[in-house]
Amino acid sequence: IGLRALPVMEIAANITFLNDFQHTFMLFNPGIPFLLALLGSFLLFKPKKKDFKNIFNIVLPKLIRTALLIFLITGIMQIVINSGLNIRGSPPMIPYLLGETLPSGSYYLVPFLGAFGSFLSGSATVSNILFGNITASIFTEASIPIATLLAMQLIGAAGGNMLSLQNIVTGQLTAGPIENEEVPIIKAILPWFLIYIGLCLGLLFFLVL
Repeated sequence: IGLRALPVMEIAANITFLNDFQHTFMLFNPGIPFLLALLGSFLLFKPKKKDFKNIFNIVLPKLIRTALLIFLITGIMQIVINSGLNIRGSPPMIPYLLGETLPSGSYYLVPFLGAFGSFLSGSATVSNILFGNITASIFTEASIPIATLLAMQLIGAAGGNMLSLQNIVTGQLTAGPIENEEVPIIKAILPWFLIYIGLCLGLLFFLVL
């Protein structure tokens, strides 16, 4: 939060590719504190050359596996997000699949939509990009405020991060010699996820009354 307040963190660069696609790189992102911590550890502990060799031998193979998973899933999410940019003029994938099937009174699906988006992408932000406009359009005439439904979607997205493969693989890398244990980890987390979603639904039920 303190870093975000610095004016230098507002520096951004826009990159356009394939005519219609654009990505914004900002100096402020979640990786900056980790890079600063890494730099600080180098200055504080002054590692030797052999330490760097040991670090790369242990960490690099695990980073490759994690990076490939994140790269593949992120690519799929970008295809889904930008699926409306096509020469046939077809609607985007998510509204096409869900726009006509969700009745206007399905308030209790909103947290699940958020959780599903972050489960697929590993990011609550991407989940909001995928489903935020859909939630706002479907429940435009609902009695409950759209802002409340979008807040519940964000809460659900935070819960979906528990089951995200990217987060689980990254956690295995951080925890140490734990590999290829995604299924047991998901089974262990699933009851807590259901409790979390149950609390979300209870809160939403209270707000709808």
